[in-house]
Amino acid sequence: METRPDMASIEVCVRKSGAPSYRIWWRLGGGRHGRPQSRTFHAYGEAIAFKHAVEASAHQWPEPVPATETPRTPLFADYALAFIASKSGIAERTRHDYERGLRNTCVVVRAGGVPAIGVRGRS
Repeated sequence: METRPDMASIEVCVRKSGAPSYRIWWRLGGGRHGRPQSRTFHAYGEAIAFKHAVEASAHQWPEPVPATETPRTPLFADYALAFIASKSGIAERTRHDYERGLRNTCVVVRAGGVPAIGVRGRS
């Protein structure tokens, strides 16, 4: 594949682990007299998106894209408190006692910060 000096290009590299990495090369401002610039990515999709962003910004460093906020993984304490809140047919005083008991026991103190992935109710 022939590349023009005013185009960004992708170089595929192999890391010591054997996994590929993708380096985007371009000349600042385009043309042959611009300073060479590069950035390396581990994911091909990110590399292609960055290459297009460089070309769209006239071969300058593109504006940073704000990171999307990833949802927090529910913790065991969240799961347990939601379970108590979902109980039907119990008095509010009983619900309050259950929540207080859960908060005051070692279950929440020791396991409260553990992700609730894989926590299932009884079958």
